[in-house]
Amino acid sequence: MNLIEVKTRFFLGGIVVLLLLFGLQTVYADTTSTLRPIADGGDDSANWSNTGGTTCNTVDCYTEVDESSGSSCTDSDGDTSFIEASANGANQTFDINISSVPEGATISQVNITVCQKRVGAAPPNKFQTRKCVDGVCSNFGTDNAAGGNYAEVTQSHAALSILKTATTDLEVGVSITDTKDKLVRISQISAIVTYTIPGEPGEPAAVETVRVCGGNSPTKIIFSGTAYPGATLGVYLAREEWGVLQQAIIDGEFNTENDGSFHKEIISPVEERRVYVLRIKDKDGKEGRSKVFTYDTKFNRVINQENIFFAPTLSLSKPAVSRGELLLISGYAAPGNKVESLFDGKVTGEVKAEDGGLYRILIDTGQVALGNYKVQIRQVGSENEKVNEMSESKILRVSSFSFTLIDFNGDNKIDIQDWSVFLNNWSAKDAVIKAKSDLNGDGKADVSDFSVFLTNFQLGNR
Repeated sequence: MNLIEVKTRFFLGGIVVLLLLFGLQTVYADTTSTLRPIADGGDDSANWSNTGGTTCNTVDCYTEVDESSGSSCTDSDGDTSFIEASANGANQTFDINISSVPEGATISQVNITVCQKRVGAAPPNKFQTRKCVDGVCSNFGTDNAAGGNYAEVTQSHAALSILKTATTDLEVGVSITDTKDKLVRISQISAIVTYTIPGEPGEPAAVETVRVCGGNSPTKIIFSGTAYPGATLGVYLAREEWGVLQQAIIDGEFNTENDGSFHKEIISPVEERRVYVLRIKDKDGKEGRSKVFTYDTKFNRVINQENIFFAPTLSLSKPAVSRGELLLISGYAAPGNKVESLFDGKVTGEVKAEDGGLYRILIDTGQVALGNYKVQIRQVGSENEKVNEMSESKILRVSSFSFTLIDFNGDNKIDIQDWSVFLNNWSAKDAVIKAKSDLNGDGKADVSDFSVFLTNFQLGNR
């Protein structure tokens, strides 16, 4: 081994030692924190609105910027969930969680990424990213021209010197910087914070990068709304396994409050698509119409599924009546709401639900034509008069005579088995048995009773 080779090895070895000494000081801390803001920022909010057109405030708009990041920004469903603005100087910032940044550290850089597009044709409006530190806000970088399709834009707020304390408040957001009459739409926002930790005397500082908005933490889903007092609900995960639809209950069943309201929180694992079914039964065990919700929970967020309004449950006193009989329709709805019964979409009666949610509607079928009807129930909210979706339907038969006369086997339907019983009775030699086939009440069993049975058999199976 010559001297040059020895020196070379010593030199390279020295580099490795230096890398070990200093490279270990560079770490990547807490890269699984929340992807999205934790709340609307109270520092800066003006002229931005949420998906429903309501002006952003300090409590509601963070639920709208909840889409995924990275390449999937181009597939964003931001046209379903977003915030938007067009006025020059419109600002909106959001709180982010920097709890993983140690106290005493110095934040030196904040990279802000937004998933954005414009609404309408060019020329586009422009915007900049914005940050607020302890209530002091500023924009940074060049103007970004919003594109026609969703795309990510990142701006770096560098050369900072922010001392992290227990009370440090950091918010990130966007600001319109142009006067074009074009909406800028934002469906997702995130940030990466770089900071340094003071080293011991004679040692270099450690530089750490924390993705305060980046990762795959579980999603919290909040279901709330109005059903009926004493109802039992359950949140079920629906998925297909081996070609069969499976529904598994999440965290057990729960009950509504005395006024019919409910509130349930669940934690959803990280998946691109999860289908949840909210199933309900009234206090008598009658199952109502379920609600189905589909979410993308691949990235951490809070989903607030509020103002859920359940259709009433529905029971008929009998599945078939002779014209002129009274029919009782009953079930449960939200207390105080107006409940309407409908035959084939036409309102036939109404009543106000009792304090316990019970409703009863008595129908005089003398005013109803012969035939089969699809019976449904809907309720109208007492405050906003909003018509609710329909309940599940039941089929009612209205016949010209008592259904029970030809439902010989009592199975609530008229079919070939009843025809067999009728023929057996009609041909019987025993007068008592034969009298059971006298359907027109003329005191004898003859061919006219055949006609009555066949006519109503056809009517009952239309």
